[in-house]
Amino acid sequence: SNLLFQYARKLQQALQRPYYINGHSLIVSCTFGITVYPSEAKTLEDLYRRSETALYAGKSIGTGTIQYLTHEMDTQFTRKIQLERSLFTALEDQSLYLAYQPIIELQSQAVKGFEALLRWNHTALGNIPPDEFIPLAEEASLITPINNWVIIEACEQLAKWQQTIDPELTMAINISPHQFQSDSFIRTLQHIVTERLVSPSSVTLEMTENIAILQTQRTVERMHLIKSLGFRLSIDDFGTGYSSLQYLSAFPIDELKIDKVFIDGLAKNDHALLDSIIQLGRNLELNLVAEGVETEHALTYLKTTDCQYMQGFIFSEPLSVQDVEKRFLTP
Repeated sequence: SNLLFQYARKLQQALQRPYYINGHSLIVSCTFGITVYPSEAKTLEDLYRRSETALYAGKSIGTGTIQYLTHEMDTQFTRKIQLERSLFTALEDQSLYLAYQPIIELQSQAVKGFEALLRWNHTALGNIPPDEFIPLAEEASLITPINNWVIIEACEQLAKWQQTIDPELTMAINISPHQFQSDSFIRTLQHIVTERLVSPSSVTLEMTENIAILQTQRTVERMHLIKSLGFRLSIDDFGTGYSSLQYLSAFPIDELKIDKVFIDGLAKNDHALLDSIIQLGRNLELNLVAEGVETEHALTYLKTTDCQYMQGFIFSEPLSVQDVEKRFLTP
């Protein structure tokens, strides 16, 4: 192990010597990820992928590191492989499903609609958090088919609830940057319109601010295309990503969802940023939804502001279809 480290360090020093090209000195940085055979790895591909895991763990610390695969990394790697393989059949075996969190009108406390939230109950590993499986779905190029399924499923569910609970109900659906750029996403939206699954004006598509980093002109054009089909657009987790006031006026959006971090600040009477976001939203005539409202203190304060809507555990956690119907269907 020590000899291997010394060899890697010598190799690193050799590779990082300056190269002189056209009078310029160029230096190439070099990071190593190392796994040892024999180990848990049984094939050349396993060895390669495990050393890659160590490499990226090293890169997260900084370039120029020499990182061995640790037992903890190996356990994470094995779990990752298991999840990746299962994701390919997750739609077929119906282990992916939607939970629905109510969105509440602040002053009347009436249910305005629901946000559809993707969940995965893995047959062997139980409930997998979205922040673990969604990046894997993106890596495996599965996020677009999965998200297109989410849109159809959520719209079909909304159509049922508009008939049984309230015809004015709305549905919010999260859109990933990968999906936003795909043509199949637009075809899915066109399918909803042509099949009249639900009125597109009752569907809000939520995008993170990071979509703003994409080529702006193409982004604006795509947003206008979505709007021309009749759907509403919302910026999710507002204030935590690539915040630029310029894009707010450039993008044809209808709504801002205020990130939970600004709501949590109310516990320390820190409401300057929240007040600014609400004022900004009202000046731009946007709907405002406060996310992650969990305390009476936060709820009471929000009621004094111009924020119109909220969602959070103080009213309801995300619910199954059965729980929504049990709670909101009048007998």
